[in-house]
Amino acid sequence: METKKCPNCRAIIPSLTNVCEYCDTTVENVPTVSDTSSDKPSLDSAINVLEHDLVKLKGVPAPSIGKNLITAILTYFTLGLYLVFRKKVMKKNSFEAIEAIATKNVRNLRTYYGDNTKVKALINELEEELDSLKNLHKKKKRNTNIGCLSIIIVVVLFYGVMGIFSFSYLDDFEQKESKNKMDNAVIYAKIDSLIEIGQYNKAKSLSVTLEGYDEDKKALKKIQQSKIDKHFNNVKTLILENKLDQAEMILIDIVWEPIDVKDYGEDRISTEDKEMIKIIDDKKQSLINMINKKRAGN
Repeated sequence: METKKCPNCRAIIPSLTNVCEYCDTTVENVPTVSDTSSDKPSLDSAINVLEHDLVKLKGVPAPSIGKNLITAILTYFTLGLYLVFRKKVMKKNSFEAIEAIATKNVRNLRTYYGDNTKVKALINELEEELDSLKNLHKKKKRNTNIGCLSIIIVVVLFYGVMGIFSFSYLDDFEQKESKNKMDNAVIYAKIDSLIEIGQYNKAKSLSVTLEGYDEDKKALKKIQQSKIDKHFNNVKTLILENKLDQAEMILIDIVWEPIDVKDYGEDRISTEDKEMIKIIDDKKQSLINMINKKRAGN
């Protein structure tokens, strides 16, 4: 059988192998050796291979909660491709894979040299070290899994509690909104009654008790429009009755009071208020023209 000897770990490997299965060294150009008598490796070579396996096992990063979470996240978002990349491209063999190779090498060493007392003692030492590494890795892995599970449980409980509080908050918010709507409906009804009897100042005072964003501004707009419309109707009546001086006096008092006013800035008055002021000024000018024509006709 033709074999190769790894130049790094001195392991005897099949001649068709291009990468040493024990230390990952490239052995493509290593010359082959023909050995028809036996596949038995040399004692030094077998021990070197096993010691190299132990070094690789010690070099495997210990399991940690952070690494497990990162691996889980990367695996999830890459649809599992990260595991292939880590194993094939990054050549990160798992502890279990290296352990299997080391166990195989121990078994081979025992098979070939187990009868030698000194070698047997050395094999026992190597096995004890291998078992110690295996137990330590299992313990760390178990603790890591428990830690990850604890984090998952805490996160699930946290979002569960947050969900309960959210539903409770939304329920309270909806109940409050519903109550505010009912209260506002009652207040609007009272405001309408005060508008009908001309109690505009009382209606304004009541508007500030409305709940909700800009509800008071909506009410103030309605109150002003109703008051100004009433004044315009009175002016038209007075013009028809030829009471032009009284009509003119009322027109002077008709002014739109801006509702949405900023505390600072060049455009302190809102666009809506500016539009209302223009509309009212146009109506006033139209009525003034009617008064002037009426006087000219008299």
